[in-house]
Amino acid sequence: MIFQNGPLRATLLRCLRLVLFTATVWSVEIVEHYDIRLKIHPEISAIAAETTMTIVAPEDRLQELVFTFIKDLAIKSISSDVGLSYVLKDKEPAPSRYADHAAPLIVRFNRALKLHESVRLKLIYAGEVKEHAWGVNVIKPDWVELGLYSGWFPFLEGYQSFNYDVEVRLDPKYRVAGGGDISGRGGTYKLKSAMRTSDIVVIGSEEAVMLGAPPLSS
Repeated sequence: MIFQNGPLRATLLRCLRLVLFTATVWSVEIVEHYDIRLKIHPEISAIAAETTMTIVAPEDRLQELVFTFIKDLAIKSISSDVGLSYVLKDKEPAPSRYADHAAPLIVRFNRALKLHESVRLKLIYAGEVKEHAWGVNVIKPDWVELGLYSGWFPFLEGYQSFNYDVEVRLDPKYRVAGGGDISGRGGTYKLKSAMRTSDIVVIGSEEAVMLGAPPLSS
């Protein structure tokens, strides 16, 4: 896939370099898998998402997790197999210093998890994704670029590695690119990680064309 516009092509290459980077595990891994249903609204720079994480306790008595998450998104619900409470501390800086409009999302399970215990953590949320201070991670009518530092999905600090499955829905006039294996057309796409990674990148544009393959959308 290429983008005919020079600046778009440069941005795409920068994003794909991030996608191809396989995470170096600098911390204990906790999130094993993301399963995400993502609706993108480029005309209003907004998303609506349902994100389910598979959490595996790397130690005994794990009870609290601190995620980086966009503070302007409206959280409709957060639930888990064992019950929980949560708070988004929108007046405090995010755990990741690179996510400039995110905040700490603290999730506390109703009971401590045992070593290697697996639970599902599900978040439903929606709202505007504002442009990152560095000019990346944006949603505009002519360009969609979502990645880790936008905080569009909740993530833990420390370059965790994980697998993911993402279903993306948006106007059929857009084509979608990203990491891993991509399939779909006509406004619905599926992205599946080909290996463990540290980011989930979604790119969309009307100017995407395939070389040597049928169009992604019709």
